[in-house]
Amino acid sequence: MTSQTSFPFYSLLKRKKKREREREREVMRLYAFESAAFSSENHSMNGSVNSVIDDMFNLLELAVRGLLATMREEQWPYMGSLCSKRLQDRIQRSFPVEYKTVVDGIYERSWESYLTENAGVFCFTQKRDAKRPSIEWMIGLGAMRCYFLSEDIERVHDSDEMLGRFVRDHCRKGLEKICRTILMELFSAIIGTEPEEDEGEDDTMSSIAEYELGSLVLWKPVLRKLWLHPIKGRKLPLRDLERPCQQLGFHIRLRCRWATYIGNNLILKYIHICVLRVLLNVVGPPLQPSKRNQREYTEGTLLVGFSESLGKYIVSLEETDMWGRIPPIPGNSLRRGLVRP
Repeated sequence: MTSQTSFPFYSLLKRKKKREREREREVMRLYAFESAAFSSENHSMNGSVNSVIDDMFNLLELAVRGLLATMREEQWPYMGSLCSKRLQDRIQRSFPVEYKTVVDGIYERSWESYLTENAGVFCFTQKRDAKRPSIEWMIGLGAMRCYFLSEDIERVHDSDEMLGRFVRDHCRKGLEKICRTILMELFSAIIGTEPEEDEGEDDTMSSIAEYELGSLVLWKPVLRKLWLHPIKGRKLPLRDLERPCQQLGFHIRLRCRWATYIGNNLILKYIHICVLRVLLNVVGPPLQPSKRNQREYTEGTLLVGFSESLGKYIVSLEETDMWGRIPPIPGNSLRRGLVRP
């Protein structure tokens, strides 16, 4: 079994996480130093429990405002809104005691109320904006977003629209290509290593015990069913692509800096559509923001068939006109070994 340390993507992920932690610690150090000044002044006045709670309020407010500013700077030059859940998770992880006392206790677990009343941060729910349609490429409808109360909301929305266009252009120009490259690399890697198919073998997704992030192991039975050992009438429910797409998302985030601008649900939806466009490479689904519930991309069944006119096996989506050709076995033009099965 290949160890995680020998897999190149893990070292990239570790370096990325290390840089994020170092930056977060620097922000925390700055605001903790400022809060210490507040704490010293308050304790010189009285040593009551109220002063301790005041210290927590001060520390939490400084940390929230500092982290919000820092996380939005990562979107520069698009200084739009930020997912309030991302901010909440970072604060809760870095200041568990203060968060539990102030947000969970005093504000009765209302993160939105705390931000508005104490931190000078406003929250809003993303709605469909006819004037700014590209926002939906970056922000899912119904998502909770936040920004500083002192800002102009129209400028914030305009920045979200610009960032949405940026994400849209990268999705349309490169995401499908990257998905195709990774899957073809994996397809090339497993060719010649697969034994003849055993009809009695349990080939369901649930039979795979190993779920190793970065290994793309969950794609192996998918490509074997649809491409490597096609059998007329074989079916694969689209829901069986959900977990493999999660593994693929790990690689996409490492290869595409722009993917950090959008949340997991949206990037997984785009990856799912792009995977379908790779499998259904003649007539595939359009890549666009979802107009309905995300479940529309997990319902349906892929079907292996045989085209008499082409004399070849094909993959189609049942009850639609979408279909695609099974790619030929790649030759030496593809680099082997870049992706481990």
